[in-house]
Amino acid sequence: MHEFSEHETRSDTFHGTSGDKNVQMMHQRERFSYLKTDEYELAVLPYKEHEAKMMILLPSEDSFDDFVDAMSHETYSNITSTSLKNEDVILTLPKFSLEYGVESLTQALIELGMPTAFNASEADFSGISDDALEYQLRISDVLHKAIIDVDEKGTEAAAVTVVETETTSAEPTEPIRFTVDRPFIFFIVDQKTDVLLFVGVVRNI
Repeated sequence: MHEFSEHETRSDTFHGTSGDKNVQMMHQRERFSYLKTDEYELAVLPYKEHEAKMMILLPSEDSFDDFVDAMSHETYSNITSTSLKNEDVILTLPKFSLEYGVESLTQALIELGMPTAFNASEADFSGISDDALEYQLRISDVLHKAIIDVDEKGTEAAAVTVVETETTSAEPTEPIRFTVDRPFIFFIVDQKTDVLLFVGVVRNI
């Protein structure tokens, strides 16, 4: 919803797990839902039309690995159920691009209860092909690949693309500085259903 200005993007240091690296850091002052606890900082970046949102979660320094190892659906639920305040935030966020896959989902789907579709002698796809039984039509594999690109215009992903923005102004005297210059976690969430669309861990840029 709130586009970063390309003129404000500049090189700065990201302290990744593989060492420090100069990366392109985006800067923006805007009102975001924000929360800071002893364990993490969290800011919510809404997408256009409020159809989805990106949650940037920055664990406290030196606790990243422990925080990730302890992440669970219960942890996520506790984080998202905590009340956030609408704050004036100076956000510094690196441009980043992630690619995950191609990964086979076959075994996971079998374990979730659909083994028949992958078995040539048991699968029945006669509803989509008259020759399905004769040729023992089955699913041979299910592949998954996710690509996430985050830049000044927004986020492009396999299932959500949001690029247009509008801006508002608010000028409190002491804005909060939220600087994402070390490993972080992000969630892309459907606003209407609260379904997690993507979850990512960024250790290095």
